[in-house]
Amino acid sequence: MQEISPVTITVAEASQFLGLSERTVRRLTSERRIPHIRVGKLIKYTREGLEEYLREEQVRSIEPDDNYRPPRDKTGSRNKHIVRDGVIRPVRL
Repeated sequence: MQEISPVTITVAEASQFLGLSERTVRRLTSERRIPHIRVGKLIKYTREGLEEYLREEQVRSIEPDDNYRPPRDKTGSRNKHIVRDGVIRPVRL
């Protein structure tokens, strides 16, 4: 006998699929940012809906531009600084 795979998945399965915590999935659901199915208090998701959500949330990369130079800071410098272990260190770009 063939096992029937469920069309819908639970919050726990959705969080595992998305790589997010259950709390985050529930928050995104309450904000109506993730497609879901609600029957009474029961909330279910479809894999297709979650895949669609991931496609919509994907950030497109930009092509590198050889002519790009970072903007100058207030001193006119293109140098950036990082703080590591309480010490300010310049970073040349």
